[in-house]
Amino acid sequence: MRILIKDLFPYDGEHDCGGPYSMEEVYTFKRVAEVRPTEYEEALRTGDVGIVVALAIVALKRKDHDPINEVLLWKSKVGQVLLDFSDEGDAIPPPVTNGNSPLSSDESTPSIGQSGSDIGDPSDSDPSGTGTPSPDDTE
Repeated sequence: MRILIKDLFPYDGEHDCGGPYSMEEVYTFKRVAEVRPTEYEEALRTGDVGIVVALAIVALKRKDHDPINEVLLWKSKVGQVLLDFSDEGDAIPPPVTNGNSPLSSDESTPSIGQSGSDIGDPSDSDPSGTGTPSPDDTE
């Protein structure tokens, strides 16, 4: 597995980020992405942005880019820091994309900014929670 970084000087290029991982690298996953070892594969499958940043940090430290500007990685645009699974076969599939957004996994999964519990919730247009729209909602 590799991390691809583009237009993010001085980190541009392809960097190895595959395992096995050291204890320090596993701690980086926990510190940066709040992902424990048992949650690692799920985070990869779902395209968790935290694990992408954590893997970038691991890969850059392996190439002696130390200290690493973590803020620069977090503020990068979507698409500037990508995981490349092409050398992995079917070990861990890349996240499925929906349209042009690499952030959503499929149509049945809520996208960033939505949660499954508030989609279609009638209280969205009813601040009182009574089921009656507020006067501002009627036109």
